[in-house]
Amino acid sequence: MIPVAIIYTFLSFLVAFFGRNRKFGFWIYFVLCFIFTPVVTLVIVLASAKRVALAKVEVPVPVPVTAPTPAPTGA
Repeated sequence: MIPVAIIYTFLSFLVAFFGRNRKFGFWIYFVLCFIFTPVVTLVIVLASAKRVALAKVEVPVPVPVTAPTPAPTGA
């Protein structure tokens, strides 16, 4: 019975690993493997959408505003 549990857990980790970059991530798919089976969860993983990578948005750094220097007076 122990080898079956080890194999089942290994398959669950493997399926969850495939789902790490999918919609729900590693841990949700890992739990789904125990609710359903690794084979059914693998079908769910393959049918789910990939995560959309967030684009890096560069925030412009504000330029400090200084007071204008007075014009030199001719003396």
